[in-house]
This record gives sequence, C-alpha cells and structure tokens, in this order.
Amino acid sequence: MIKIIGIFSLVLFVVLGFKFGTKWWSVWQAENYDDMLDALYAHTVPTIKSQALQAANVHLLDSRSPEEYAVSHLEGAIFFDYANPPFEQLESVDAEDTIVVYCSVGYRSEKIGEKLLAMGYKNVFNLYGGIFAWANQQKRIVGPDKQPTRRLHCYSKTWAKWLDSSLDAVF
Repeated sequence: MIKIIGIFSLVLFVVLGFKFGTKWWSVWQAENYDDMLDALYAHTVPTIKSQALQAANVHLLDSRSPEEYAVSHLEGAIFFDYANPPFEQLESVDAEDTIVVYCSVGYRSEKIGEKLLAMGYKNVFNLYGGIFAWANQQKRIVGPDKQPTRRLHCYSKTWAKWLDSSLDAVF
C-alpha cells in the first residue's frame, strides 16, 4: 500500500509539474516577496517601482477582475479587465504616452503590458509588486466611494500571505 501511495505521489508530482511548470513551484516556494516576483515575472515588460510613479503623468490601468477593482484600487486608475481588456479605451492615447499597468502582484499586468507593447505603445510599465506592494508601503488606495481604505481583494487566500497584516484582506 505504501509503495502504491509513493508511486501515485510521484506520478501526481510529475503531472502537476508539467501542467504548472517549475516557474509556479518557484513562486509558491519563495521565501520573500521580491524572490516570488522574480520567479513570477517573465521580465518582458519593464517594471516601475511605486516610488518612481507620478500618477499625474501616466495612464494608470488596473488589470484585475471587476470584483477586485470594486473593493479598492489606486486612485485615478482606469479599470482594464484582464479577462476582457478594453483596448478600444486607449484609441486616444498617444503611442509615446506613459502607461502603467498593475494587478495584484504583477503577473496579469505583465501580460497586458506585453499586448500593449505589441500594439505599438512605447512607454509601457508594469507596477513592480502590483497593488499589494503599493498597499504594503502604506500608499493610498481607494474604495468604490473614492475614499481611502485599507481593504484589498487578495485574489485568493493563497496570495493573502503577501499582504501586510494592517490590511483587511477580502476574498
């Protein structure tokens, strides 16, 4: 019986390894946020740290789900649904304008950034660490009433471990 369980575990590990890849294994095993991000990002879109972001001079796109955006977002961000990105909203944006895309930690926003670069936008950046890093640094996020909040949608309980304990995690 133990031998059967061992073989089953090995087969499961191999199958899941192919399905999710070593990238995701590295993400889940990361000991700190920067290591997790380094494993997660494909590094196909330049990142910008929150300290360098001057929101008044950029088009700020929130590429999370409607449910995540509804809980809180960066002030001035435009909802830009990852599952159904409204690229037509950017028709009036000059190709030279600066666009900063973010999501929870930066994976989805990197994928949107790749598409924007392929469309010819020249100054596209992924917000390093996403809204999690932003909120963890005590930077302002707003709720649906546009008032400051400490509530943040965590996408899932698995990702909540990367949030500062001063934030109210919502799932």
